[in-house]
Amino acid sequence: MVVPNTSPAKSVKEWVDYARKNPGKLNYASSGIGGISHLTSEMFASMAGIKITHVPYKGTQLSMPDLMSGQIGILFDSVLTAKPHIDAKRVVALTVSSKERSNLVPDMPTMAESGLPGFDSWTWFGIFAPAGAPPSVVDRVNAEVNKIVADPAVRERFAQLGFETTGGTPAQFAAVVESETAKWSKVIHDANVKPE
Repeated sequence: MVVPNTSPAKSVKEWVDYARKNPGKLNYASSGIGGISHLTSEMFASMAGIKITHVPYKGTQLSMPDLMSGQIGILFDSVLTAKPHIDAKRVVALTVSSKERSNLVPDMPTMAESGLPGFDSWTWFGIFAPAGAPPSVVDRVNAEVNKIVADPAVRERFAQLGFETTGGTPAQFAAVVESETAKWSKVIHDANVKPE
């Protein structure tokens, strides 16, 4: 979660307090309707009990000039793409949205540490197969992928990009997909998110 340098809030708590004192007057940028930055912002507003206005862009980087100038109040962006702006002190980072701290900004608190317990928004990637794929094929692909993501060189490269590699079983991945689907379905329903 990044804010303009001119923001009066220097923490998540201060930003939430500021938003509560200015209901409906503050806005947030996103990469577009239904994108992870949009849904993360809606989940944040819901959990914090605040009203903020959505300003969709065609990608979060296109919103950076407006964030830097103070026209946009907050942006949930990936650590990797926001970090150069944070390091150059063009914007201020208040928190990471995942339940674990990022290895790219290890001193940055999580949203839970910042006062919103249970907040967890992260980007994940997985490999899917067509329905009805033979279990032997699924098991073979799973075993090979687990070997790849356990390779120290692969883990190091992904860490440089701000990603944590995890392996697991198809059943464990199915549980992640089910949990994430339920979480984001609720956010979409509660925020009445509609496609354009």
